[in-house]
Amino acid sequence: GGRRLCIDYRRLNKVTVRERTAPPRIEEVMDTLSTARIFTTLDLRSGYWQLPTAPESQKKTAFITCFGQYQWKVMPFGLKNAPAAFIRYLTDVLFDLINECVVLYVDDILIY
Repeated sequence: GGRRLCIDYRRLNKVTVRERTAPPRIEEVMDTLSTARIFTTLDLRSGYWQLPTAPESQKKTAFITCFGQYQWKVMPFGLKNAPAAFIRYLTDVLFDLINECVVLYVDDILIY
């Protein structure tokens, strides 16, 4: 692996209203998969980076390095609502396939 930025967003997360989403219950997933015979998984590495950050929110993600100040144009890791936003996006994109041949969990896709 390469280098990764590690940014402390605790102060921003403290004032962010949590978006309430819950991952699927394991019992529901197992029930959905009970008749499936073939499976594959996709781990969407750096998946959050596929979601643009709203221009008015970019300044809230700013950070400083020895090379200057930067702000994210895509969803960074560490934001309180990043997982919820990502799963909402995947749900919108894969809506017709969910529970037909796809199960979503955080940044993973199970195809059956």
